[in-house]
Amino acid sequence: MYDADIPAQDLNYDKQYQLKVGFADVFTPDTAHFVLTCYEQMLYSQQPIYPLVQGCIKISAILLYHRIFLPGQRWPLSLLIIAGTIIAWVFVAAFLGVFQCWPISAYWNPEESNAKCINGYDYFVGISVVDLVTDVLVVVWPWRTLWRLQMPISRKIKLIILFSLALL
Repeated sequence: MYDADIPAQDLNYDKQYQLKVGFADVFTPDTAHFVLTCYEQMLYSQQPIYPLVQGCIKISAILLYHRIFLPGQRWPLSLLIIAGTIIAWVFVAAFLGVFQCWPISAYWNPEESNAKCINGYDYFVGISVVDLVTDVLVVVWPWRTLWRLQMPISRKIKLIILFSLALL
């Protein structure tokens, strides 16, 4: 299952030789279980951190937009809705990341009795879709303001492209 066949031409050797390394060749069963458990625990610890980091980045962009485009003015409803959506997404995603399995140790120990876990694929797709939508909302919000600036259209387009580089 974990065997890797690496063709010899990729290693600059003759074609008759192949490097064949398997997971079982490197680790004993006890060590392999320990390594996989540590990997699952590290993966689990990342689950709530990702939405927190993404949310902080997006909220900082919204604060920057308010400071650049609306200095000293009230917050527009559109920015408040986007910020509220992001904050709600952060709390929901972090909560789901922590409690996607109950008991929590069932995430890295599937043999745990009476364990209940949500579908990992559905979790990641749900988090990714909302993440993408909020990314687009944050990037698209200043376009209207930029388009209303009194400057040549070529400069407006360059500014919009510059503010949209965050999508990359």
